Amino acid sequence: MKPLFLFLLFCGFFGWSHQEKLDAKPDSTATADDTNPYLLIREGQKLLRDGDLVVRLNKDPLSQFIKNFNRQDKKYSHAGITFIENGQPYIYHMITGRENPGGRLKKDKLSSFAHPKKNAAYAIFRYSISSEEKRKVKELIHSWYDKEIAFDSLFDLRTNDKMYCAEMISKAFAKSTGKRIVFGTTMFNKTEAQLFAAHTHLPLAFVEKLKIVSIDNLYCHPLCKPVQAYDFKKRQSSIQGLPESPQKEYGAYTEKRYE
Repeated sequence: MKPLFLFLLFCGFFGWSHQEKLDAKPDSTATADDTNPYLLIREGQKLLRDGDLVVRLNKDPLSQFIKNFNRQDKKYSHAGITFIENGQPYIYHMITGRENPGGRLKKDKLSSFAHPKKNAAYAIFRYSISSEEKRKVKELIHSWYDKEIAFDSLFDLRTNDKMYCAEMISKAFAKSTGKRIVFGTTMFNKTEAQLFAAHTHLPLAFVEKLKIVSIDNLYCHPLCKPVQAYDFKKRQSSIQGLPESPQKEYGAYTEKRYE
């Protein structure tokens, strides 16, 4: 247990894996029977719409650890939200570490956000929101981007000047929909709390009471539906295996409503 514990601390917490080159070219000789993973990026890019949630699973060991914070679906470890700009979809997301040393809200093309050399899988989800709600979400995210909102290393939902990936998305939808769409929160178990506290240098007593918005809190929701999932290892796309929207009152999924 001790070697694993030290290894986790050494690796970092969110996406701090070795930075791969992002300008690799897809193999133009790939066929439908031998699907080039870059073709799965192209396919997904055609499906993206304003307001779509994009989630991914990075290949680094810490992402395998992070996904276990999810309680209902443990397939993904990071999330961003899509907006179409000049005909091109961009994923806005909060991350720190080697991928984003400055820790500011950033935007990436799907080919970078879900790059096959760095990620094992990604998926697209879509919320049931009106055009006006979608406009408000986009306007709010853009305002945070202009303000260069930073990554929240305290993972504190009570503050709005810094946010982590799922927190940003949850607050954007709660505010833009007049709290019509709100998300549940997750608490760490004893082992998770100890590891998290050791890595972040936060007091264990604080972490034990901490509520976070986990990645699956964002899409295991009655007002969110799966669009498509992509598995680079299997080199296939499928909607099978994605969690269906739970048929329950969405208020039951909320432990904390944001102001």
